[in-house]
Amino acid sequence: MADTKRIALNVRQPYAELIVSGKRRVEHRPRSTIKRERIYIFASGALPDAKACAKYGLDPDDCPRG
Repeated sequence: MADTKRIALNVRQPYAELIVSGKRRVEHRPRSTIKRERIYIFASGALPDAKACAKYGLDPDDCPRG
C-alpha cells in the first residue's frame, strides 16, 4: 500500500457543511496555497456560528464537528 499524504482544510461550521454539500464553492483564506489537488474538509471542534447557520437555514445542533 502506497504511503500517501493527505491534506485537510480545517473549516468552522456551517461553512464545512456548505462546502461539502456544494452550496459554497469558494473558501477565502489569508494565505495563498500551491495545492491543486484533492483535499479533505475537516469540520473544526468549535461551536457553529449560530448567525451563519440561521442565514443558511441550518440547525447548529445538526452540524457535525471535529
